[in-house]
Amino acid sequence: MAPRSRSLTLAALLVSPGAFSQPRPSARDNPRHAPTTAVSRPSTARSPRPTNTHRHPSLTTPLREGARDAARNPLGPHGVTPEAPRRPPPTETALVLPPPEEPPRPWSACSLDGGITRVELHTGGLQPVQVVLTAGQGRVYGLVVLGRPGGGRRGMVFPESRWVSFQGRTPAVRPGPAVEPDPLLAVTPSGVVVLSSEPPPSTRRVNRTVLDPTGAVRVPRTVLPGTEGLALDSPLVPWRDGLAVVLGRPTDTESDTRTELLHLLGHDGSLRRPAVTLTTETRDDAQGLYRAGLCPSPDGVSLTALWTIHGGPRAGVWTSRGITLRTTPAPVRVGRPPNGAFGPEATPWGFVYRHAVEGDGSLTELLTQPWSEAGVGAPRSLGRYWDPVLSWGERGAVLLGQRSGERVGEVEARLSHTAGPRATVRPVALPAGALDALGDAVDVALAATPGGAVAAWITPEGEADSAPRALSVARVACR
Repeated sequence: MAPRSRSLTLAALLVSPGAFSQPRPSARDNPRHAPTTAVSRPSTARSPRPTNTHRHPSLTTPLREGARDAARNPLGPHGVTPEAPRRPPPTETALVLPPPEEPPRPWSACSLDGGITRVELHTGGLQPVQVVLTAGQGRVYGLVVLGRPGGGRRGMVFPESRWVSFQGRTPAVRPGPAVEPDPLLAVTPSGVVVLSSEPPPSTRRVNRTVLDPTGAVRVPRTVLPGTEGLALDSPLVPWRDGLAVVLGRPTDTESDTRTELLHLLGHDGSLRRPAVTLTTETRDDAQGLYRAGLCPSPDGVSLTALWTIHGGPRAGVWTSRGITLRTTPAPVRVGRPPNGAFGPEATPWGFVYRHAVEGDGSLTELLTQPWSEAGVGAPRSLGRYWDPVLSWGERGAVLLGQRSGERVGEVEARLSHTAGPRATVRPVALPAGALDALGDAVDVALAATPGGAVAAWITPEGEADSAPRALSVARVACR
């Protein structure tokens, strides 16, 4: 059988209010072929069940006096995050949404801004394993995880990183702290908060580090209290009152379901209120993707959380919208994705989920459903890709992935954009071979910005696993 043809696609999804954020298997498992993504994904290893026996606040109850006291001392008298009560499962109700706020005008066109820049990392013999990008406060930063063989953690240790600042045309590189693969980054007024999760055989827990704009450590790595046994299950999301992240663990040892806990943090990454249980029914699968979606509202004053229940009478995509420090509204079901769908990603305009194409488990179809005044619109496809990377900004999204070519053996690099309320993907001409190296990339990352996006990827400079690796950067300008 002739080999399947593929092409590399860089797409900017230009959305409007009627249209309607990023996943990966762990680079720790196979750093030579880490999948592409804009933000690191949590490890899929199962975690030990924590022994916490205290209670979370109800999803539907605002913080009252006692809860406000708990918010000032979120860890309780025993220094651990309380565990949620066993409560009846949520019931499906009609979702009535207020008219969406007017977001910034969507992009109408995008193009490559200059050429591809090769960045010298000065690794001192260490191998670049993973690249993570983050954008915020008008700045873009990158963290490149460096590793070497010989450790007890699945054959690799990660003693250093490189901090990359994209403020000028030439990225600036400085030494960075040691960090495990799959970290989460977010830019805040306090600096850049980094969350990382320790893998087995260590007791799983979440570490917090705060860096300044130069990559220097402002707050050394410390364990986020109450996170023993928890893993990073969503993006780290900035909003008006700080940061938010969903941490998860297996619900029990007899099923593959998973419990997802929403943690609201300050701008410095410290806990601001007790964790809230979103669900105990997500699936603990081996996709290596975020198990929960999380995003701010367009005005940044509240949050939206998304998760998928894969079986039973409540199967479908569930959401809690309008989350604040004081309340977490009861969840409602907003969609029923096809069997095999996974990885819901929340955006201010709607949500994205992924569907494994039957007969080819490596090929993924991206499906979107927009928010509307009546709830959500009908699902539509953004296309089928291998290892797609998607990053959402205020005015649209950027998509990077390998896509089927029209002719057998075809390998074509394409930049694409979309415009209008239905976010149709449209190709844009690129210099010949501009993105050909992405086919051999060890890792890829994207970060959307108000003016477009920054893309970065790590590629080997030889066939051997020990061959040196290079970091390349491209900027996308949109208008």
